[in-house]
Amino acid sequence: MPMSKTPTHSMIVAEHFKEQVVHCRIHFEFFLTELDVDPAVDNLLLEMFRNNHGVCRCLTHRHLVQFIERIVVHGCKARYIRILLAIVSAQVHHDNVVSLLLDNKEDTMLLFRDESGMEERKLLAEQGEMENEDGRLNYHGLLVDLLARCCTGMNEGTEVKCQALLSLNDIVNSVTAEGIPLAVKSSYVRFLTEAYANTEKKVEKLKNSPQLWKLFSLFQEQIHSVNEGRDHLHSQSEEVLYVFGAVLPLLTDFYIKHYNNDTATEKQQQISAKLAANIKSLESSMFITVSHKKDIKQCLTCMMNVGIKLPETDEDDERTKMLLKRKVRVSTTGRWQKALMSISSETSSSATTGKGSGDASMQKKLRAFQEFFDNHIDWQSEFPRLVEVFHAHLAYVEPLIAFLNESGLEQPTITIKYLDLLTTLIDQQIVGSPEHVSLQSSFDQYGASRCVIRFIQCDNEEIVASSLRLGIALLTGGNTQVQQSMYDHLLAFPSDALQFFLALRHRLVHAGRAIRQQRQQRKKAEAAGTGIGG
Repeated sequence: MPMSKTPTHSMIVAEHFKEQVVHCRIHFEFFLTELDVDPAVDNLLLEMFRNNHGVCRCLTHRHLVQFIERIVVHGCKARYIRILLAIVSAQVHHDNVVSLLLDNKEDTMLLFRDESGMEERKLLAEQGEMENEDGRLNYHGLLVDLLARCCTGMNEGTEVKCQALLSLNDIVNSVTAEGIPLAVKSSYVRFLTEAYANTEKKVEKLKNSPQLWKLFSLFQEQIHSVNEGRDHLHSQSEEVLYVFGAVLPLLTDFYIKHYNNDTATEKQQQISAKLAANIKSLESSMFITVSHKKDIKQCLTCMMNVGIKLPETDEDDERTKMLLKRKVRVSTTGRWQKALMSISSETSSSATTGKGSGDASMQKKLRAFQEFFDNHIDWQSEFPRLVEVFHAHLAYVEPLIAFLNESGLEQPTITIKYLDLLTTLIDQQIVGSPEHVSLQSSFDQYGASRCVIRFIQCDNEEIVASSLRLGIALLTGGNTQVQQSMYDHLLAFPSDALQFFLALRHRLVHAGRAIRQQRQQRKKAEAAGTGIGG
C-alpha cells in the first residue's frame, strides 16, 4: 500500500470495522516500520484501534512487543503512547502493556521521579515543551494516563505494579509542584484515582494519608480559584477541564469507598466541608454544562451520604434574593415552558397519527410559539436561561427545528436567533463526549442538517453565517451520522446539491476578492503614508 494513500486509508478505516481487522492482521508490522516515516500512519493506527474492541483483541503479545520496541529504538515520542491508550481503552492488554513497559523501563518509563528529574520537567515546561505534541513532556503526561487507564477494571496485579512505580508522595509532589502544566497534573490525579482510590483491593493507608489530605487542601484552593474566575472561564478552559476531568472523579471515588465521617479527624472534616462548599458554588458558574451539573450532583451526593453537611453560603442567600427580585421573570419562564411543552406534545401526537410538520394545527402552534418568544423574551438578557431550559428539556428542540425547516426563511430575525441557540446548545458540550455526540445526532435526526444545507443557499448574509456556525457545530469532532446524513441528502437531491455547492463557491470567490481588495487598499495606504510614489 503506497504511503501516499495513507490519509485516504485513514478515512476508510475509520468507518469500516472489517477493514480495520484486515489491516491490523496483515499490515501491522508494515505500519510500525512506516510510523516514523509518514506522520499519517499514527492517525491510521488510531482510527483502527479507537473504540474497536474486536481489533484491539486481535493484537497478540508479539504485536505489543514489537510496538514497545519502537519506543526503545526511536525514543519517547508521545504518538506511541496515544496509540497504546487507544488499545487499552478497549479494556484489553492492560497487564501485558504495563509488564512490557516495566521490562524496558530504562527506555520507556519517563517519570521524572527524583529531584533532578523534577527539575528537568520544570525546565521543559518553562521552555514551552507542551507545545510539541510529540515531545517528552507530552509523552510523560500521556504515559501516566496510560498507566492509570491500565488500572481500570479492578485489576489488582496491575494496580500493585503501578503503585510501585508511583507512590502517593510522588503523585502529591507532582500535583503540588509549581510550573507544571495542568494537563500533566490531571494525569497524576487520574492515576491516583485508578491506582489508589478505585481499586480491587482497598488501600487502607489512603484515608489517613497526610499526603492525600495535603492534596485535598490544594484541591479546595483550586476549586475556589475556579469559582473566583468564573466570569472569564469557559467549559474548555484548562482549569475547568482539570477540576471536572480529574479532581471531581477522584473526590467522588474517595468519599464513596474510603471516607468515614465518624472516624475522621477534625481537620479532615473541615477540609471535606470546605471542599463540599466550593464544589456546590460551582453550580452557579456560567460555563457549567449539563454534564458538569451531573458530576457536581454525584460528588455532593456521595459526600452528603457519608455525613458531610453542605453549609449555607452567602452565595446561596444572594441567589435567593435574586430569585425573589426576578419573580415576574421566573413566572414568565414557567409560561414559556408550558408553551414549549404544548408544542412538544403536539409534535409527538402528529408523529403518532402520521401527520408531518405541515399539519395546520402544528403550524398554528409553531407560530404561536414564535409570537410568544417575540413578545415576552428579551433575547439578549434571557439567552443563558433559555439555553438552560432547552438543555433540561431537549424534546423542545424538535418543534424548533420543524419551524426552521417550514418557515425559517420567512422569519429571518427569529431564524437567526434559533440557529444561534442550537449552536450554543452543542458548543457547550465537551467535544467528543457522549453528550456532545448525542446532541449532534439528535439535532440531525430532527432535521438540523437539512436546515443548514438549505439556509446556506439563501441571500441573507446573517442567516448564512448562523447556518455555517451550526453546520460546524454539528460536524465538529467528526460525527459520522451527521456526515452521512448530509451526504445522503445531497445525493438524493441533485438540484439542491448543485445550488449548495454553487452558493459555497460563490461566497468563497467573493471572500477571496474582498481579501485581495483589502490587501491592495492597505498597501496603498502604507505607500501613501511613507510617501512612496508621491
